[in-house]
Amino acid sequence: MITDVAKAIKTHYDTNGATLQAQLTGGLFFQSAGPNTSVPYGVWFWIGSSIDEEMGGQADRIEKADIQFSLFSQADDGGVEVAGLTDKLTALYDWANVAFTATSAFTAIAFERNGSSSITLIDDVWQSVMNYTVWFSH
Repeated sequence: MITDVAKAIKTHYDTNGATLQAQLTGGLFFQSAGPNTSVPYGVWFWIGSSIDEEMGGQADRIEKADIQFSLFSQADDGGVEVAGLTDKLTALYDWANVAFTATSAFTAIAFERNGSSSITLIDDVWQSVMNYTVWFSH
């Protein structure tokens, strides 16, 4: 399941994320970026998952995965660049139809933003954090 969600997020970014990619020049990574990654860049994390069997048996279950996007910038602009990146990220993923690959056993239902934290400055690096839930079914 984690691999399916990771591929879906990456494919959606590669296929529909030209506006975000143009400004997120360091790239978007799963779990961690390399030590020499240039800013600005983004990282998304797998937080956890759960299963809701509200609609029948195992074949009809709805699953959800909680993920978190973190965006980083070193622009000396009071956080304006990372705020703009956050706007572009939410435009790309809020309620997006994020498609799973043809070989996946899952079908996407919704990509829902369910929270964000403040934009913070830590060691001269601006960070914005966005939390999402990916809902999908078999």
